[in-house]
Amino acid sequence: MVWADGLGMEPRFERGLAAVADLPDGFVVAGFSQGSSVAGYVATRRAVSGVLQLSGLNVVEWFGAGAAWPTGVDSQCHQTVGAPFREDDITEQAMLDVTAAGDTISLPSFMLRISPAAAGSFWNRTALCGVRDTTSFARSFAAKGRSGLE
Repeated sequence: MVWADGLGMEPRFERGLAAVADLPDGFVVAGFSQGSSVAGYVATRRAVSGVLQLSGLNVVEWFGAGAAWPTGVDSQCHQTVGAPFREDDITEQAMLDVTAAGDTISLPSFMLRISPAAAGSFWNRTALCGVRDTTSFARSFAAKGRSGLE
């Protein structure tokens, strides 16, 4: 998070848009943790068919003046029970943002039990991937001809 925090949100948002610039409309955008903000931002700027947020949830006001959740775009947000960054007021506002556009948001929660050694191994492999992971996910959907949540 130190690297991502040092970069700032605007550059990450712009990198996210650049990463999906060559994808045809209708892809599913996804992001993990702070990458979920990039996924949400992309959804407010591109024609996507769905948003998948893993360990993150975002309110539209974070995406700049005039940003609005796109009509016809459902969202799923997967978070662990008792996640340290999970805040009720953000969850409620995010739900209002999506449902105000006539869309649905599902918030499945799950229990996560992982050893500290395994968590360290995971973060060592993925901490600097950020947008690239989101891009790979989006490109894999496009390459397989998928255009929506399945």
